[in-house]
Amino acid sequence: MNDLRKKILKSDFYKDAYANQSLDSTDLYVPSIQAGLEEASAIFQCPLYEVSYEVLESASSGVFGMGNKLHYVRYTRITYAKKMLVKADRIYDYIDSTTSSSLNIHDETLSKSTEISVRVKRDGIFIKVSPPQGDGKKITNIAIIEKELNDVQALDYDINIIKQALSEQTSEYIKVSDWNEGNSLNNGSVRVNVSNDYMRVFMNITPPTISGREMDLQDVKELLNIEEVIFGIKEDVIEEALENRIYKSPIIIAEGTAPTNGKNAKIEYLINMDKESMARYIDDVQSIDYKNMSIVENIAKDQTIAKKIDVQYGEEGYTVLGKTIEVVDGKEIEIADYLGNNVVFDEATSSILSTADGQVVITGKKINVEPLLEIASDVGPETGNIDFLGSVLIRGSVLDNYSVRANGNIEVLGSVEKCNIEAKGDIIVKLGIQGHGEGKIKSEGDVIAKFIQFANIHAGGNVIVSEAILNSNVDADDSILLTGKKAMASGGHLRAYKEVNAKTLGSPSSVKTIIETGVLPATRRKIEKLRLEKTEIDEMLEELNKNIKSLEKLEKYDKLDEDQKVVLKESRETNSDSMIRIKEISEEKSKLILEIQSTDVNSKVSAGKEALPGVTISIRNADISLRDSYKSTTFYEEGGMIQLGNYQESKTKVDVDSKSE
Repeated sequence: MNDLRKKILKSDFYKDAYANQSLDSTDLYVPSIQAGLEEASAIFQCPLYEVSYEVLESASSGVFGMGNKLHYVRYTRITYAKKMLVKADRIYDYIDSTTSSSLNIHDETLSKSTEISVRVKRDGIFIKVSPPQGDGKKITNIAIIEKELNDVQALDYDINIIKQALSEQTSEYIKVSDWNEGNSLNNGSVRVNVSNDYMRVFMNITPPTISGREMDLQDVKELLNIEEVIFGIKEDVIEEALENRIYKSPIIIAEGTAPTNGKNAKIEYLINMDKESMARYIDDVQSIDYKNMSIVENIAKDQTIAKKIDVQYGEEGYTVLGKTIEVVDGKEIEIADYLGNNVVFDEATSSILSTADGQVVITGKKINVEPLLEIASDVGPETGNIDFLGSVLIRGSVLDNYSVRANGNIEVLGSVEKCNIEAKGDIIVKLGIQGHGEGKIKSEGDVIAKFIQFANIHAGGNVIVSEAILNSNVDADDSILLTGKKAMASGGHLRAYKEVNAKTLGSPSSVKTIIETGVLPATRRKIEKLRLEKTEIDEMLEELNKNIKSLEKLEKYDKLDEDQKVVLKESRETNSDSMIRIKEISEEKSKLILEIQSTDVNSKVSAGKEALPGVTISIRNADISLRDSYKSTTFYEEGGMIQLGNYQESKTKVDVDSKSE
């Protein structure tokens, strides 16, 4: 009898379920109770645990093996409400009868009586006696085992071994008898099927009947040998399925190995090669910062641009018959096909390196590093700000509130508006600069433009303008030159180390125009900064000393409270620190003036047509404010005084054409 079924029939659960039954029954002649249960289960189309039985007539073996009589048994199907499957803290789950035909009992503390299992194998008949669990009953009746052994026709078993097994109940299989090979017709069976692609083998096991034996690994191997299966056999899976009696369910017991195709060698870029604008999110609602979009992938000299990924060769596969499955190998590439301008291949690291600052440009397969970035339109919402390691050519304009930075030159074929432009080379603006009072242009080379208006300019070289500089602050570490026919500098503050030269200086309306030469603009800015700091300290000290005097009067008559005493102490300390700083400012300023006096530079300010009232000219330490108009004049310093002479053309020559496109 099925062990699990015995347990159910003896349980309170079964008694409750039986009260809610609906019955079907059939009477069968069967060689064993178990065989009849399986046949009845098939007739009723239900799991084994739903079948009950009543023995109407027991089997007999006849005389000398003649006249054998089968069991005559009435099998009854019991069905019950689904809710009966849950009782107290025991939960029973139905499991498909094609796999295990059993109940899974989740409560591990469920009481179990002694369980007895008999197995018939090639090397004998074995019994296993498992001890009871919980409040289960320990079975010691040897007749129960003997009945099971008789069902499988065990011969000449040792009764003492059975008694010992019942006594010890070790849950281990013990051989009690040899198996009668004459019962081979009742053996279980095993079937193996090879898939059409010869990559899998499936096994189906059928249980034995009456006194036949179970299938074993040797049986399966013999079948696999017949099918010529020699590769990928899963012996552990086979043994587990046989041990656990997994019947009538296909199991994969052998698998081939699929081939692994090779991979072609390739170039893997280590930089962003997407030329589309890449917007950056700048706040919690993911607004797009159009100014800081990046359309440029800067490449520095010696930077790794890409790596060569080596070719990978494939690995052969095998069918379960041991046949080789061919693979496709990867293909090699020729690295020379990828090397363009300003790049080299490093064999040691399999890397492509840049030999110059710039941007990567792909032409066909070739990787090039171009030191010039060309913007075909305006610098604005479509491009975002530009920051490039090489030179930049902008064929449009630079719009308000955008910036351009470059390690080389910057050339703008349009105009420059209220924006920031910075270059380590020259800055050239074909149509002029309109800064609206906020635009800042800084170059370590020359700044060249058609006009400059309401802008802030600093050049490490020259500032060269063809039309006008109007109301702007312009610094040049060399010269400021206005070269056109109507070249005029009017309003603002112009500083140059060597000279300022224009057709007209100032305007008929006498707008204030300050022009300084003979001193580096940076030095003049330092002196001006020190002067402003000294003025601020003097104003602060004037107010501070008034407070100190007031507190000292109270102190004299011992009328200071604690807070006032603290204020007086801190005020005296501030006064002392301020006096020290005034002394430092005086010393720094003296050093700068001494530096100016020791510099021998032929500096001048020249007006080829006219210098108008409202212009203040400073050359080194001398200065003059013009109250009259001066025609075609050059101003220079001599003996600490501003001197006037005939107009002198600038000796500074700049080849503007060679600097532009």
